[in-house]
Order: sequence, then structure tokens, then C-alpha cells
Amino acid sequence: MPITNSQAVPYGLLVMYAEDMYSPHAANTLAPPLDDRIDKAGWKVCATITAEDKIAPLIKDPKLQSAFSGKRVFFGFVVQNKADKDSYAVVIRGTEGITEWIIDAQFVAVAHPKHPHTHVEHGFWNIFDTMQLADLNGQMTHAKATDGVAALVGQSGRAVVAGHSLGSALATYFVQELAEKIGDRASACLFASPRTGDQAWATLFDATVKDYRLFNYVIDAVTHVPTGLGYVTLSKVTRLEPATVQAGIKVGLGCNHHVICYCAMLDFAQTQPNTHEPKDQNCVQCILGGKEAITTEAEALSTGVKMLQTVSDKAAEMLVAYFHR
Repeated sequence: MPITNSQAVPYGLLVMYAEDMYSPHAANTLAPPLDDRIDKAGWKVCATITAEDKIAPLIKDPKLQSAFSGKRVFFGFVVQNKADKDSYAVVIRGTEGITEWIIDAQFVAVAHPKHPHTHVEHGFWNIFDTMQLADLNGQMTHAKATDGVAALVGQSGRAVVAGHSLGSALATYFVQELAEKIGDRASACLFASPRTGDQAWATLFDATVKDYRLFNYVIDAVTHVPTGLGYVTLSKVTRLEPATVQAGIKVGLGCNHHVICYCAMLDFAQTQPNTHEPKDQNCVQCILGGKEAITTEAEALSTGVKMLQTVSDKAAEMLVAYFHR
């Protein structure tokens, strides 16, 4: 059964916990302390996911390149539902500061190594290709993370792969490969995803992953890139618009993109800041209230983006980028 909007919120919160756990400046970037909200939400952490943070090749600005060293770091975790032992979630975090460089990033399309008739984004794929499954101390247990998850869920388990931002792009590649191993028991819940490949890739994805939700906010800049080179958005995307969401979000590059804002837009009653506060307290101020707090500014920008998209994806991307500079 497809994940409903309300059912998507707990997966979005898990992704937020993964993002809050990681700091590039921490002493241990492979195995940060577990967020206690994971346990309180009814999940048990079974494994962690590590990868090489190979963002630098995407970035044209040398000043930004230095922020991404390419070392192996924590990228998420695998959890088991304590009430339903066959239910697992693979949670992949986004990258801190992605909204500051994504518009200026250099994206290159390359042939998928297993499906060469399709093309994926080179930088995103390079990170995914280094993903390993690890224990809670960050020690590798499986050189290929999807093999480890397939072994973990066994013959009867189900896995929802959840990701946000860069993590959503990585989760797209992850769930497609996992579905080749465990079939329809693999599904996905994706938030604020950049485009991950061409039309042939999107067609392959739909043929392999039968059950997934992708939520993209129409004025979130990250969801409009890459443009050109044949990149497309996955076909089953749910486009969130100010006129139809459940929460008013302050217009801004970070606010439009933060996963807590996505959760509030999907189910405002379920996403209360005093219960689910992100580590970045500035993001709490992004949620202005329920439907009554939706701003005319957001509605106007949404209308402009949709109008430009009928002409050119690049034009829509430029409008969103210009508005926030």
C-alpha cells in the first residue's frame, strides 16, 4: 500500500534525527551518538551506513570545495520497528549546507554501470557507490550497503528507504538496487530530491520500485536541479504547493528545504516543534503556523515557478535562485 502523507511524517523525522546526529566537526564522524528520539519513536537501530562524502567534484566554487574532504563519514542508519519485527527503515541523511551550493554545482551525467542505457548524476552516484553497512561503532560489516540491508531484512522483512535532499538522491539509487535484491518488499519515502537521472533511468526506476512517495515543494530550489542534459524528476512525484499544504512556511532558501518544514506541510498536527525540534533552532521559526499562516509571498512565488516551468525548467530554477539571493 502506498505511504500516505501522514504516514510519511515519521520517516521524515527519522531523516531529521540522522541529520541532527552528524557533524563534520565531531571527533567521531563514523559513529556519532544515537539520537534518543529514535528509540522513543518505536525504532531500534540495527546498523549504520557510511560513505565517502564526495561532494567537492560537483562544486565549481573553490571556496566551497574545501568544505568537503571526501573522507568516509556517517550517512545514516537502519532501524527495525519494535512493534513489527518485519518492518525496517533505511534512513539516509542530507548534507549540511547543500542549499548554499546546489544552484552553483556542476552536474555530469554518466551511464549507470549495471544499466548502461540509463544515465545517472555522476557526483551523487559516486557517493552512493561507496556506501557500506557498519555496526554501531562504525566498523564495516558489508562492503555494499544494499547487500547488508537485504541480509538484515531476510526472507520476510520489508524496508522503506527514506532520504532528504542529497540523501533523497542517494536513497533513490539505494532503493532501486535493493528492489533488485528483495523485490516489492523495498519501497521509498523521499523528501526534497534533486533530479537523479534521465528519462531512461526514471523509467527503469518505476519498473523496479513499484511503491514509493517523493515529496517536492514547488519553491524549494534543490528540487529544480540539475536542469538540462536530459535530467527528469521521477514520475510519481507529489508536488507540494502553498495552496494545498497544511502549514505556512516562511519563504527562504533554508526554510523551503528543511525536512521539518516538509513534515509540517504534510501533517501540521503531527509535527509540533515542541515535540520534534531540529538541532538547528532557526528552522523552528520557519513554521509559521497552520493553513491560516500560508503567505501571499509563497503563493505568488509558487505561481511564478509553475508558469515558468511550462516554458523551461531552467527558467523556473533561475527564478527560485534569484528570489533568494
